[in-house]
Order: sequence, then C-alpha cells, then structure tokens
Amino acid sequence: MPATVEFDAYQPNSSGPALQERVVERVVKLAEKWLVESPTQVVKVVEQQARQLLAQREEIARYQEQVAQLQQEVQRLQEPLPRSAAPFAIAQEKRQKTRKRPGRAAGHPGQWRTPPRCCPQR
Repeated sequence: MPATVEFDAYQPNSSGPALQERVVERVVKLAEKWLVESPTQVVKVVEQQARQLLAQREEIARYQEQVAQLQQEVQRLQEPLPRSAAPFAIAQEKRQKTRKRPGRAAGHPGQWRTPPRCCPQR
C-alpha cells in the first residue's frame, strides 16, 4: 500500500470549502479501507502526519516572527525623518540681533571705476 495519497478530486476551477470537503471525504474513505486492511499502515501515516504538523508549526512560528520584524521595519521607515539644517546655517544664538542697513553710509564720497582705454566711448 502506498504511504502517500494522491487526490484526484482536484478540479482546476474549484477551490475553497467545496474542494476541501471532497478531499476530506476521500481521505476518510481511504483511512477506513486501510484500517481494515492494514492497521499498522494507518499508524505509520498518522505518525508521519504528526511529524509534518510539528515541522509546519515551527515553520509558521518562524514566519510569524519574520512578519512581525518586517512590520516593525516598515513602521520605522514610514516615520518622518527629522529635518536637518543646512551645513552652512548659523546657530540661532550666534545670529545678529539687529542688522545694518544695506548700501553705503550717508555722506560717503562717491567712487567709480575709470573706463578702460582700449574701448571706445559710447
């Protein structure tokens, strides 16, 4: 007798509870047949399934832990970053309290550049 069961109840367009019910019915019929023909085979299959369940529980626990870590990282990455000042910014306490008015002081003698000799006057 085979230790694994192949299910031909699968149909490509069916899924969900209806498919699950058909699979369960098929497994029950097969188990009843095995129980009559070979009870030791049933024990072996139950033991194999128990081991698979334990392995799957451990795997699910690892996946849940990984999901929790990834969710924490997503939350951390979605938090707004603190706004950094430009490197040339002057600290608030070092800034001048009152600034000077732009331009030359009143009464200052005017000054201008002499035009170069190489260019004609306009």
